[in-house]
Amino acid sequence: MLAEVCADWNPQHPSRLKLGAFRLYPRDRLARVQLGSWTPGAYAMSRYLEYSNPNLKQGCHLLSRPFCEVIVVRHGETDWNQQLRVQGTTDINLNERGRLQAQMCARALTKLLESREHPRSVYSSELRRASLTASVIAASLGNSVEVQEDPRLNEWNLGSIEGMRKDDAASRHADDWSVFSQWCATNVAEEVTKYAISGGGESMEEVRQRAALCIEEACRASTCGLVIAVTHGGVLGQLLRHSEPNSQEPRATPTNACISRFRVQPGGGWKVLSWATSDHLTGDASPAAADYGASKYCDLVRIKEPPPKLGLTFIFGVEKSFHEYLTTRYQGSSTVLCGGRFALGQLWPNSASTFALTFLPGYWYMREQLPVVTEGPVYLDPLGLVQLVLGITILVCFVLSATINPGIIPRNEKMPQELEQHLDLRGVPCHRFLKICNITLKQKYCSTCNIFRPPRSKHCSFCDNCVLRFDHHCTWLGNCVALYNYRYFVVLIYSATIFLMLCIYVNSVVYGLQAHQQFGPDYGFLDVLWVLTQDAWLLLFFLYCLALMLAVLLLSVYHTVISIQNLTTNEHVKNYYRDGQNPFDFGPMKNCRQIYCFPELVLPEGEDKIEADYVPFGSYSDGQSFDEL
Repeated sequence: MLAEVCADWNPQHPSRLKLGAFRLYPRDRLARVQLGSWTPGAYAMSRYLEYSNPNLKQGCHLLSRPFCEVIVVRHGETDWNQQLRVQGTTDINLNERGRLQAQMCARALTKLLESREHPRSVYSSELRRASLTASVIAASLGNSVEVQEDPRLNEWNLGSIEGMRKDDAASRHADDWSVFSQWCATNVAEEVTKYAISGGGESMEEVRQRAALCIEEACRASTCGLVIAVTHGGVLGQLLRHSEPNSQEPRATPTNACISRFRVQPGGGWKVLSWATSDHLTGDASPAAADYGASKYCDLVRIKEPPPKLGLTFIFGVEKSFHEYLTTRYQGSSTVLCGGRFALGQLWPNSASTFALTFLPGYWYMREQLPVVTEGPVYLDPLGLVQLVLGITILVCFVLSATINPGIIPRNEKMPQELEQHLDLRGVPCHRFLKICNITLKQKYCSTCNIFRPPRSKHCSFCDNCVLRFDHHCTWLGNCVALYNYRYFVVLIYSATIFLMLCIYVNSVVYGLQAHQQFGPDYGFLDVLWVLTQDAWLLLFFLYCLALMLAVLLLSVYHTVISIQNLTTNEHVKNYYRDGQNPFDFGPMKNCRQIYCFPELVLPEGEDKIEADYVPFGSYSDGQSFDEL
């Protein structure tokens, strides 16, 4: 409403105008009403005196506004919001999603205010997550809009529970948490509002008073009847309580970068115009369900019935869900046979060349070399019988290791719909966290298979499958070594080590016999070397056995060590479990029992129990993850 008024002009103070009891101090082309306090009905909070020049003597126009609109924005998302950690006054910066949320919020406000005069300042908390959000909003409104930081908009000082996860705070500081958990409630008991959080924290009432006073002062200073403030969830909750102190109506928990609008009247009356709207946040910036009021519990897996002993899946077959996928809609690069019992990888040239390079020399050895020492049928001599059994074992384990389904996990055609609310900026579901034996590990989503990889699993790029308890992809076998064929692989390298040691021994005996025939019983080392030079194939075979024996010996020792610790090659090489926090390590005997007798068990002992969440549990460390599994 425009009202024409007359102003007394004092020639001794040409820059000062006097209107009734109010002093008007011109600033640029506007004179702002300066009042010590608001007076009901005076409408002084938003009056302007418009004048044509500083020497105006008459003909002033006074713009009277009965209220001021206040837009309060919660800051964008931080990593601690995602982790459900209590932030309080801890200065945490925005994460990537939070910055995107700030930009979308700025665009929404620019569109909302495109036909209105913009405020000169965007008020903000001093904490970086709020001030950065405010800076983005101010920049979108115009170059003349500045960010004005005010400590009264800082987040609730939460003392002893700052930095803690919700579960930890609730268990270790029950009283403090019970008060903080009502941060967005309106009808709160008076004793609760006056309870100061331990460790130097504030009470609800202290937060409400300082935040409301800051907003009311900003309204008095406003030159356009509009105030924009960027603050925090705890402060926003107290502004709601200030507006609706006795309301029984439940309000939604404000998400990051949500927008709330209030109407503040000159007498101090507050009214909520809209609360915690987030329609402007779309796509990658949509609110991640990471606020304290929302439950992030995702999954609880329990396997109470132990699998059958030895778990011979290549005989009894795989589980029904695996069988259906492997027989009707398998999409990997392996060739699946016999209802999922076998999966052939790179048969040519990998498996075929390895077979030729190992079994052809072995056949020649068993036919030409070993009978020289046994002096009769090989199977009648103890040494020959041992090597014959070892040779058969090597052949069987090689075939099983190269052909058994290592543990292919069924993939989904598309991302499950329930995961759409947990997407990161790339459109991929955020990491989950698994709590196993009170140790928290990070779990990655496989965008190829559209699944969260089970514990200790990995997507093999050679076979194009996610594989259970992935150890490594063996180029020599042309197949992954994992859950179902790992024990056959270990038996293969153990047997090969012993077999090759005996081959080297037999070769040494053969050289000795030849030297004895040529130089008599008094032959020496140089005589043996001379014999070696006379038979190139025998020398080549000896060196071949020696090199291969050293390789499989080292491999056998290595897998013995990691089996005792219940580690896979993938986990050991990438050092997943730092500081000795391996949730699968139950001691050498129990570890080996699980690996070689009960491989389907997740844990060597007790009930298999895994808790899954989208935020880390209390023991999580960045060094522990299945991020690349």
